[in-house]
Amino acid sequence: MLCARYHRSTRAETPDGFEATFALFYLSRYLLSYRLLPLLERSDRPVIANVAGPGGTRPIQWNDLQLTRGYLGVAALGHGGRLNDLLAVAFASKHHTAKPDMAFSIPASSRPALPANTITPPLRR
Repeated sequence: MLCARYHRSTRAETPDGFEATFALFYLSRYLLSYRLLPLLERSDRPVIANVAGPGGTRPIQWNDLQLTRGYLGVAALGHGGRLNDLLAVAFASKHHTAKPDMAFSIPASSRPALPANTITPPLRR
């Protein structure tokens, strides 16, 4: 069950140097879900429930994922939600073939309609 989220009105960093909203809302969910894969693959009916509000309407800041410029607390939650939405889509599409009944779910009331241009990151690395 992935539910962690916290509103910060000012930008803060974790002891590891990550922006705190990014670390809690996205990075922790990413790490936990992928580290649970060995257990999920051994389970008869694996499910990850990803509970969150949908991402905001602003585009993902691909060149500033940790919002080092122009931080706003509400915008950081929307940004984290947007990244979280993509995590759910990517995880489900990547891992459903290994175990067809594996589910990574977002409650229907939280599912956003993502414009196609927000799903693909820039080709530059």
